[in-house]
Amino acid sequence: RVFQLIALMDAQLPQSSNEKVELAILSFLDQFRKTYVGDQLQHTSKVYARMSEVLGITDDNHVLETFMTKIVTNLKYRGRCEPVISRTLQFLNDLSVGYPFSLNFVEHLTSHTLMFQQSKHFPFLGISDNYSLSDLRCRTVFYTALTRLLMVDLG
Repeated sequence: RVFQLIALMDAQLPQSSNEKVELAILSFLDQFRKTYVGDQLQHTSKVYARMSEVLGITDDNHVLETFMTKIVTNLKYRGRCEPVISRTLQFLNDLSVGYPFSLNFVEHLTSHTLMFQQSKHFPFLGISDNYSLSDLRCRTVFYTALTRLLMVDLG
């Protein structure tokens, strides 16, 4: 149901947003990652069978794609909501430590970073008179995760 909620909420962007719901979704995704995404877990879990029936999500690669889409969406549309951005970046940072990502995703995130650096889509990356210490922390976490993703052996 949370994966369905993500699709529903993201379809209503940029008009509506709820900080508490977004934080709850990120918390759920993090717990789901810890529980069901990994080496042998997908083969033994009934969760993937049910997700395949209902959502068409068949394996942990699909789940990682969903995670990445959510991260990019949050960075684009929730840029001035510091708690959501901080939690999203922490989630990205956690993901960058232990999961292989496709080269396409890394290229996609990198191109978004370069393209949005000069626009207002990723506000914490921009330079303005209104930047805060929180923006600097977010920028540090983002570039740390991005560097980690770029340094991974993409095989």
